[in-house]
Amino acid sequence: MKKILLMIAVLGLMTACSQKKEMTEARGEAIELLREVCATKQVDHTLQVIDSLEQAGEMRPPVSDYWRGLVYDMGWRYRLAGYYYQRAFDAYKEPVKDWKGYAQTGYRLACMKNNMQDHDECLRIATRLVAQADSLQQTGSQAFPRSIHAFLISLIASYQQPDEANSNCLRAYEVLTGGHESDAVDRIVMCSENVERFTDAGDLDAAEEWLERAEEELSILRQQMAAGREVRACVIEYRKRLALLQAIILQARGNEAEAAKIYNAMANDSQMLLEPANLEVSVRYLMAAGRHEEALTFMNRIDTLSPPSERPHITFDIISSRMVPRYEALLKGGHNAEALATATDICKAIDSALTAQKQNDAAELAVIYESNLKDRALEQKETTEYIHLIIILGLVLLLGISGVALWHILMAQRRLNEKNRQLFAAVQQMTDKEQQAEQQLQALPQEELTAVQKLYLRICQLMDDERPYTNAELSREDLAQCLGTNYKYVADAIRECSDGMTITDFLNHHRLGYAAQLLATTNEPVTLISDIVGFNNRSYFYRLFREHYKLTPTEYRKVAKEA
Repeated sequence: MKKILLMIAVLGLMTACSQKKEMTEARGEAIELLREVCATKQVDHTLQVIDSLEQAGEMRPPVSDYWRGLVYDMGWRYRLAGYYYQRAFDAYKEPVKDWKGYAQTGYRLACMKNNMQDHDECLRIATRLVAQADSLQQTGSQAFPRSIHAFLISLIASYQQPDEANSNCLRAYEVLTGGHESDAVDRIVMCSENVERFTDAGDLDAAEEWLERAEEELSILRQQMAAGREVRACVIEYRKRLALLQAIILQARGNEAEAAKIYNAMANDSQMLLEPANLEVSVRYLMAAGRHEEALTFMNRIDTLSPPSERPHITFDIISSRMVPRYEALLKGGHNAEALATATDICKAIDSALTAQKQNDAAELAVIYESNLKDRALEQKETTEYIHLIIILGLVLLLGISGVALWHILMAQRRLNEKNRQLFAAVQQMTDKEQQAEQQLQALPQEELTAVQKLYLRICQLMDDERPYTNAELSREDLAQCLGTNYKYVADAIRECSDGMTITDFLNHHRLGYAAQLLATTNEPVTLISDIVGFNNRSYFYRLFREHYKLTPTEYRKVAKEA
């Protein structure tokens, strides 16, 4: 993963290392020293410090091997990072005593296998760790770190079909937010990953929902930073990341001018060039926007940080994700000579990848040939028939899986739409009942109304006519002054005539009602509507809206437009 995940890995390992266990002994002074050295990002010097600590007995495997892998990982040297992660992971024996160190090491190893294109091994490790975490959780044990459990589920989701992936992403988020130790940094990392995942898959609605969640988590981080927590670097990085992702979504929806405005505001920040993750997101936007020269600049920067030569062999993934976009950018940018050279490299890479694929196929077919070989002519015939059969069965299986997946997607979407429509209908019924109760009260003769009821009707009339609740700074004293009475009488009237509501509940109720009206009748952004109706805290608005209507603002708008 990226810089923030590496920071989380370092902090998690420091916590694990502080415990004196048989396999993971490391003194606090050694960890403090290593933290300071690692912050310098000087790979060779940091490795020398690790060697010295190990020789002095201050640190022992698998902790020392994990730290070596982490240092190489931060330096984008995948091969060596994977080697030391594997050594550290293999050092843990059953029964596992240090679950934190074991989980952290296994997670980093799975991520590295993913980076090295070894997808089968990545899934094997991640699936094994998730099964162990689920088993511990069922017994009530909290030994397996909840954050790592969640990110492992999210990693598995990246290999699944859209419906399964969406389900597992939600499960991972629930696991992450289900514990007391849940951290907003972890949550914003996961939400951002899901924005990228669903944007790549073309599900822009899902991407926007995860973007909303990420914005909420970013708001929480800002509040924590204001309270003294040192998360400024994280807030800055993810503010940029989310802005770039928003630009990609807007570009995909055809809002090119707004997308360019957001991107250009980020591009003016030179610090963005120091974040590899932001560079990759920028390249995606620039290619979509046709700004190929700028995309080439960022591609060159990325290649200096993570050259394809670090991979064990060139794969079709690398060809499609790194080499083909470079060729397109060069060609569209008018660099014909460089584009031709890149095209030649692509042809060579394809030949290399095809050769490797043929070698793998030949090794698998050899087992079949040895058991069924009779003569050369019969072998050739049977092999041809077998290959044809495999191709046919593969196509049939692919069509079947595609049909089932499409059916599941359609059914899930239908169920979700039906659920949202039912919730919307229930909301409308609740609103109608409230209006009928108020109308019944208004219909009573004045002489039958109590003083409290008369005051309550005046309050309701004020809400309908002047909407004082749109002022986020409106206090109970201000409200009472508008009515020419004491706020205690106002509070008593509201409590008696509206099922025990406080003044704050009453104002927020009208704010939410006005927000629902604007969502249903306008196309204004949700963030602007939050400000219009009188909420100065957007995350608080999102939370109250979900609690009151059981729908997010985006979901409410969608079903209201369809009604």
